[in-house]
Amino acid sequence: MLMFQNPQNYWGSYDLPKVKWITLRLRCLLENLIKLNNLPVIDNATLIAVKEAFTTLIGSDNFKRLPSNYPNARFIKELEQKLALIVKQHKPRDHIRFRLSRKLKVEIIAKRFMMADFVPFVKFFDLDFEK
Repeated sequence: MLMFQNPQNYWGSYDLPKVKWITLRLRCLLENLIKLNNLPVIDNATLIAVKEAFTTLIGSDNFKRLPSNYPNARFIKELEQKLALIVKQHKPRDHIRFRLSRKLKVEIIAKRFMMADFVPFVKFFDLDFEK
């Protein structure tokens, strides 16, 4: 993940804005997954909103035009699929206990740490995931 420490060595001026746009939103989503994991219970609507943000991000033009060497494209898709499964399993409930596996939580924390110098943290509701 040295790519985020020296992005100009890996992406040209055409790709860098797309990479930053996606990474900024991914960092926000990862931060929120960690926060949700640390709560005793969450509203199902909250998890649906996060899952929908992942879905919208994947459908965005910037995601579709990411360079092939962007390291988190598959990870984003896998998280969206996992969240979709959880949402589907818990839909009837008002509140759910959301927990990440230890392995996934460690991976999320590591990715978040690597992105921290590349993009700032921006609050969920301050971002548009559709561009």
